[in-house]
Amino acid sequence: MLAAREQRRLIIVCVAAFVLSFGIGLTSPVVSLYAQSLGVSTSLVGLYITVFALGRILVTIPAGRAADRWGRRALLGLGPLVIAVAALGQALVPNYGLLLALRLLH
Repeated sequence: MLAAREQRRLIIVCVAAFVLSFGIGLTSPVVSLYAQSLGVSTSLVGLYITVFALGRILVTIPAGRAADRWGRRALLGLGPLVIAVAALGQALVPNYGLLLALRLLH
């Protein structure tokens, strides 16, 4: 059995992962409407969705190395902050290029 302290840590990480994933998934149904409001085609909406996966692929190994070097706690604090800034930026962008760049960061 996990100690009570370890259980609390695990619960915090699971809740944080759920909230972040829920926030990302919540926007998916309206992404096409939002991107179209910026005047882009349906294929560029698909690119917007794909860029998120590409960002995850590109960041996975460097993030693991950074966690080993500076500690997981630092990345668990910094990660949600970066995601929040990228999400807020996506909501306020004036053009598709910036939307795509922020999605990659997201």
